[in-house]
Amino acid sequence: YIKVRRIAPKFTMVTEDMKIMPSNDLNLTCVAIGSPMPFVRWRQGAQDLTGDDNIPIGKNTITLTGVKESANYTCEASSDLGNIEQHVQVIVEAPGSPPESVQARAASATTVVVTWEEPKIPNGIIQGYKVFYTREPNELSFSGSSRKLRATPAWQLSVAWFQMPHIQSQPWRTLASVKVLCHTQSRC
Repeated sequence: YIKVRRIAPKFTMVTEDMKIMPSNDLNLTCVAIGSPMPFVRWRQGAQDLTGDDNIPIGKNTITLTGVKESANYTCEASSDLGNIEQHVQVIVEAPGSPPESVQARAASATTVVVTWEEPKIPNGIIQGYKVFYTREPNELSFSGSSRKLRATPAWQLSVAWFQMPHIQSQPWRTLASVKVLCHTQSRC
């Protein structure tokens, strides 16, 4: 006769805890071994994410799309020799705050000086800045009006002598909007 070795389920690989930006997609993978090979399921709280139709054996990867909220996910491996669980925490990071104290002043009929301070919450290492402007409050087109900038060592940032030739004949008070956006390694 042949003696079959029976081994309780054991995880060999489970996705580690992770941090993602809002609306990102991610894959969660769980691999377990044993004899007999265990069924592998994913769940979020009490909600089964795998389904009962065709439960994977040994490995289960699920794809989560457009994740907006932080959550804990659980991988469960089960056989007639027992059940084991491994938890994975997915943290959705909040977007950083915008640059602060944005101010613009006319330097001449065709030039504006824009100054601002770094964001309190940069959400990554700041790589540079873009300045957008528009002449009218209802104009949303900023094409051709952006410029990448670098931070000065003192973190007081400015765009000096920013040229706007198309408003030369109009006084500064008609400039309706100036926006400053920062760029980090993880987001644009």
